[in-house]
Amino acid sequence: MMNSNLVFDSNSERRCKPRIPCSYPAIVQSRSTRNGKFIENATLVNLSATGLYLQVSRSLQTGDKLLVTISLTNGLPGSDIPKLAAEGIVVRTEPLLEGNFGVAIKIERYRFL
Repeated sequence: MMNSNLVFDSNSERRCKPRIPCSYPAIVQSRSTRNGKFIENATLVNLSATGLYLQVSRSLQTGDKLLVTISLTNGLPGSDIPKLAAEGIVVRTEPLLEGNFGVAIKIERYRFL
């Protein structure tokens, strides 16, 4: 028998892995030839075991391949700052305020530096 008291929230989280909000500096490098090669600064907004969400200053296209290097720093200077290098593919892009863009990336490979 079906429980008629169940309510499904259409706004509920659909991701299998939780997202962790953060604000880390990142460097984004193009791995696609269709947009030409580029390197630019970005900010990591959140991450999960399978993806990243970045704020960048250029519009990217779904399917673009990127290398993202993230400095896992608390803001204190030092030469031994751990870094995460992730290769992935753009799965979503959206315009943000002040001409910036939000970019969701599905991680294909990663390593700690």
